[in-house]
Amino acid sequence: MTSEARGGWPAGRGEMVERIRAHDWAATPLGPVEHWPLCLRAIVDMVLPNGFPMVVLWGPQLVQIYNDSYRALMGLKHPKGLGQPTHECWPETRHITAPVYERVFAGETLTFEDSLLPLTRSGRLEDAWFTLSFSPLRDESGHVAGVLVTVLETTERHRAEVALRESEARFRGLVEPFAQAVWETDAQGRVVADSPSWRAYTGQTVDEYLGDGWMAAIHADDREETLRTWREAVRSVVPLTAEFRLRGPDGSWRWTLVRTAPLRNADGSVHKWVGMNIDVTARKQAEAAQRESEARYQTLFNSIDEGFCILQVLFDAEQRPIDCRYLEVNPAFERHSGMRDVLGKTFRELLPSIEPSWSDTYGRVALTGEPTRFEDYAASMGRWFDVYAFRIGEPHERKVAVLFTDITLRKQAERMLRERVDFERQLIGIVSHDLRNPLNAILLSATMLMRRSGVDARKEGALRCVFDAAERMRRLVRDLLDFTQVRMGQGLPVKREPLDLHALVHKVVDEVLVAYPEREVEVRAEGEARAALDADRIAQLLGNLLSNALAYGAAGRPVCVTTRDEGAHVVLEVHNRGEPIPPEKLERLFQPLERGAQSPAHASRSIGLGLFIVDSIVRAHGGRIRVHSTAGEGTTFSVLLPRGD
Repeated sequence: MTSEARGGWPAGRGEMVERIRAHDWAATPLGPVEHWPLCLRAIVDMVLPNGFPMVVLWGPQLVQIYNDSYRALMGLKHPKGLGQPTHECWPETRHITAPVYERVFAGETLTFEDSLLPLTRSGRLEDAWFTLSFSPLRDESGHVAGVLVTVLETTERHRAEVALRESEARFRGLVEPFAQAVWETDAQGRVVADSPSWRAYTGQTVDEYLGDGWMAAIHADDREETLRTWREAVRSVVPLTAEFRLRGPDGSWRWTLVRTAPLRNADGSVHKWVGMNIDVTARKQAEAAQRESEARYQTLFNSIDEGFCILQVLFDAEQRPIDCRYLEVNPAFERHSGMRDVLGKTFRELLPSIEPSWSDTYGRVALTGEPTRFEDYAASMGRWFDVYAFRIGEPHERKVAVLFTDITLRKQAERMLRERVDFERQLIGIVSHDLRNPLNAILLSATMLMRRSGVDARKEGALRCVFDAAERMRRLVRDLLDFTQVRMGQGLPVKREPLDLHALVHKVVDEVLVAYPEREVEVRAEGEARAALDADRIAQLLGNLLSNALAYGAAGRPVCVTTRDEGAHVVLEVHNRGEPIPPEKLERLFQPLERGAQSPAHASRSIGLGLFIVDSIVRAHGGRIRVHSTAGEGTTFSVLLPRGD
């Protein structure tokens, strides 16, 4: 660096003055400062103190020399941009500026206002706007040797103008779809300019509208109050919002919302008033409908027989429900709850001993929004309630609506019914049990007498009648005992033991035929039929099915009993010919007190518990039973039983 450069040129103070002095210009296309033409140094001396951002682009490479104001526009490209060819410094704008520089070197001076230039001065490409002036710089020979660029950044102004235009567009987008009339008055509130939108909305002419004529379009019931509030707003110079009815071109009345505000001069005085009218007829109609709906709700609220209340659930700091406050109650509330004057009071204020479970339940509904239906006893009130609770309002309001009924009388009736049923079951059990011993004695005696030799036919017939009657009574007592046990929810106990189902069936058939000596029963055994079953219960099951088949089947046709192997199960089937079971009875056949086909000869011999007991025995063994009954094929009961262990 030369002594001249170090000595003090360029003169003055400032960052760029110091940087130009210290820069190694010999390493640039311009070379050492002492070799610069005097015209370039004079141009630099002119540019550096200038308050406008300026940059000198000198030589074929357009080497940059700029002042402090321009430095502020450089961003991250400073200080490297000093002494750097402009296309190396700003490669992102070369496609825009290169044609400009060519024209300037041809002698033109060019100016561009609010020109968009994409720049990377902050490390990323961004849009910026500038007003630019490009002037040719000539050397001592008069030839163009460089370009002087004067720059005024307008990015903020441009963005503000864009934002303003967008804001105005948004305003228009918001106002125009809703405002049916836009108007203005003088400072005294008198209309002095036409408003086509007002005239289109009201049907008034210009002459009818001007001055205070616009008041004639207001409904007579609203006119006086509207005029008073308008004059008060003008006198007080405050914005006004009001609602009233306006007559439309077709003579109908529509609700309008007017909003008006003063526009002031620079000195604060009112220049004029501007306003707009928004049609709110639909909203007014909706409000009227809402009032009607609320009236209907109140009517329903007051007329329903159930108790109804709205509660606000109170929580502690850890969001645990601790109490509930009554906000609303209907007239039926007192009748169902027995409480009066509850509004504004809490559970604990009214019932200090109330169970916490009530607040817990309603608190859960308030927090989760999940409705609940339950029955519970309130010991603090001595009443049973059927309750339906659901959240209403916003979640943060913690409100719960409760529809409830006092069911204390119903619960008392249910308890009395249960007690009566329990008594009846106990009575049946006692009676049935006490009848078994004398019946067994009668059966044993009748059997022994019939087996004696030399009994004449008349006595044998009498003994047969005694035996049949006692056997029916024994089955009835047994069925009553089983029925009572099942109805009490205990189920039928079974004691599984290994047995041969084929052999058991033969034994039961022989026993049943004692009561039906004139009938024929075919027994078929297929495969191996060993299983772990309760022998007594299976005998009871088969005895019921076989007795029914013999009682209701065709008298001249045999009954067939089949046992067979089906892998993990054994099957027991009882089939008889005769009148089928009516289809409408099949679905209820295994219910208590139900019978299949009625045979006049046997209708009075059963109370309808046999098949119910059969089904209970099958279920106790984990099996299932099916029945198939048609006129052509007869009736078949099929029992599928698991073999067990």
